[in-house]
Amino acid sequence: MIFPWLAAVVLGLPPERLGLVQMALKAPSIVFTLLGGVIADRRDTRLLLARYHVAAALPPLGLAAVVATGGVSYVVLVGYGLAMGTFSALIVPARDALLSRVAFGWVPRAVAVASAVSLVCQLVGIAMGAAAGRLGAPALLIAQAAVLIGGALATARTVAATPPPAREDRWTALRDGLAEAWTSERIFPVMIVMLAVGTLFVGSFVVVVPLIARDDYGAGSAGLALFNGCFFGGTVTSILAQIRLAPPRRPGRVIMITLVLGAGVLAAMAVRGPMALLATLCLGWGMGAGAVLTQARTIVQMAASAARRGRLLATYQLAITGAAPVGAAVMGYLSGLAGPRRAVLWPAAAMLLVVGFLLARTRLWRQEAV
Repeated sequence: MIFPWLAAVVLGLPPERLGLVQMALKAPSIVFTLLGGVIADRRDTRLLLARYHVAAALPPLGLAAVVATGGVSYVVLVGYGLAMGTFSALIVPARDALLSRVAFGWVPRAVAVASAVSLVCQLVGIAMGAAAGRLGAPALLIAQAAVLIGGALATARTVAATPPPAREDRWTALRDGLAEAWTSERIFPVMIVMLAVGTLFVGSFVVVVPLIARDDYGAGSAGLALFNGCFFGGTVTSILAQIRLAPPRRPGRVIMITLVLGAGVLAAMAVRGPMALLATLCLGWGMGAGAVLTQARTIVQMAASAARRGRLLATYQLAITGAAPVGAAVMGYLSGLAGPRRAVLWPAAAMLLVVGFLLARTRLWRQEAV
């Protein structure tokens, strides 16, 4: 997914259109994530994931052919993003459900390890994207397809992960999963956190950072890769530290404190300075993201009932991916009106209000690990 994002920025789209591009690329998550969770609760996720990966290899191969013939356009990139977004919405709930079935009692560490591996692979993809001008987009897209095929082969070799028999139709199952997410004392605050992170933090990152990089520093694909590399590098560092350390006794406190620090980092992006300052802020922001996402996902993974875990993890994923396009669109318009530097102050202030709500109206601060 990094290729269409980089292409959209390098094409010089205005802030408003860049925000809408991000919204279009994430739209399938809103439609298919919950359905993917219901399917994951009812199927052998090992075979399901293998089939999804094979199917997801087809869009990169198709786009590689289009780019090679010189037919790439804004519409083609959006179409590619919609296709890959659809497969991602189906793959992620199945992957998370499979993790719980094969982790056997070490779920917190398994979540951290899986997150670290995923982010390391994203860093590799960013490094490859930085070399797009030298290697060529078709070669990178073919490599992406090869990785997906490799994932299918690896997944097919894992242990069988047959779920318990289903006793309800899909729509009832979907409704029950949503009801448990919003009535569970442990899971509900995490959903609020994910909605806020998706809207305020992810929406800001995918729009504001590229605009500042392009407009203030004249950064091309290599500069964009630097800022993304700092962010994801910080996330990986944070997750690796969590793997080595004992799980926190009160993960909710870790989440809330980190959100406050993240709001401070976002507000600091309003200050003009050298490129190294923005890179450092992205690094710190990424470290906070690693802590919040790992601890939040662990809470949901352990608090969810076995029969509805796929649906609840899908709801968790939807909370952040569904909110991100809305945040991206809003930040695109705010950046167009006030400039990206001033626009960051609004989501930073809003996140502090969210933390205040969590502190006053939920037990997240006092909640202990399962």
